Amino acid sequence: MKVRLRFAPSPTGNIHIGNVRAALFNYVYAQKEKGQLILRLEDTDLERSSDESADGIIEDLKWLGIQFDEGPHVGGDYGPYRQMERLDLYKKYADQLLAEGKAEKDFSHQENKGEIDESHYAVRFKAGGRKVKFKELVFGEVEKEVEDFIIMKSNGVPTYHLGVVVDDHLMEISHVIRGQDHLSNTAKHIILAEALGFDPPIYAHFSLTHGLSKRDQSKSIQALREKGYLPEAIINIAMLLGWAPPDEKEKFNIFDKLSDFDPKDFTRVNANFDEEKFNWLAGQYLREADLDRLLALSLPYIEATGFLKEKPIDENALKQIIDTVRGNMKCLSEIGDHIAYFFQDLDYTNEELQTLLKKDDSQKVFKCFIDKLDANESLTQDSFKAILKEIQKETGVKGKNLYMPIRMSLTGEAHGPEMFMVAPILGKETCLRRLEKAIKL
Repeated sequence: MKVRLRFAPSPTGNIHIGNVRAALFNYVYAQKEKGQLILRLEDTDLERSSDESADGIIEDLKWLGIQFDEGPHVGGDYGPYRQMERLDLYKKYADQLLAEGKAEKDFSHQENKGEIDESHYAVRFKAGGRKVKFKELVFGEVEKEVEDFIIMKSNGVPTYHLGVVVDDHLMEISHVIRGQDHLSNTAKHIILAEALGFDPPIYAHFSLTHGLSKRDQSKSIQALREKGYLPEAIINIAMLLGWAPPDEKEKFNIFDKLSDFDPKDFTRVNANFDEEKFNWLAGQYLREADLDRLLALSLPYIEATGFLKEKPIDENALKQIIDTVRGNMKCLSEIGDHIAYFFQDLDYTNEELQTLLKKDDSQKVFKCFIDKLDANESLTQDSFKAILKEIQKETGVKGKNLYMPIRMSLTGEAHGPEMFMVAPILGKETCLRRLEKAIKL
């Protein structure tokens, strides 16, 4: 069988993680079966559809790395790929059903008017309460009762049912992978396809996801891009919403899982979006990302802080800073919260901070630290570790009483990256200046 799948969003807003699952599952299956993936824009909601939304969807999918073989942005032999450019095709098939007595004209939208205009009608498919049995990959044999339903509105625009059935046939779609909210529509689509003489595609429906709403724009791909989440983290969490690899590992590259992926394994139970898991995955991908790539992606967020204007630094130093703090982030927009102490002098006026720094043990550590730094020509990760061991040996201060005063005096923060990474980036002079300031409190 020639495998052809499609992702068919409505361009009525931004796509979010929930929408992306449909694109992703179809993409992965097309890759596995060496088939084709088609992007089709179902833009028949005239009030809400927009070119801006369509362009945004295409751009977001491209950014995620989901590639299409055909679509409005790449062309193809089965176009046009926007439903509003295919109205003549839908009319042809609606007229066929009317001529064969399988559909009827519907004038109900004119009921409040005095005289019926017989040239202005919707088209209703005659299902007659028929019980339809069909096989579906996830749920097996399903039976649904289908009443009559509208397939063409009075303005000549098809309903979802006619549009999707005609397009899937003409575009030679072999498999339809979509959400469970469409399971109830599948019976309608099967009898409509049969009435038109079409062979229906194979259907698979993945579970819905709680905790994701179109109204919640914080989980839109555009919003996540703006926050600086990496696309591979978004793809990973989306794959876990309704499917899991046999080894049950939560972090994976989709191309390593192609042989394991089968729509039959979609879960029937609705999934819950786990934001904590998503942020954990996002942090893992940041830690592993190529540093040059992170520099390019982080730069706009760093420039927005204004720090580089206050203290310009070279690219290598900036990469060191990013490498040092990325373990404490889940998205790149957070970087400004983690790098201020590399660029700005510290404010020691905080009462809690002063209390810690004024302790006898803290002051003892600072004085010893200054002596050791003065004796070293340069400050490296190795020399910093060696200095700490010497301070502990000479002062008898250890553990939290040793590390916390040093961290607070050099960064002003109680938590953060390992200090053996931070101190060499700050440099010997800055460290000495901050330690001396801490002593004078």
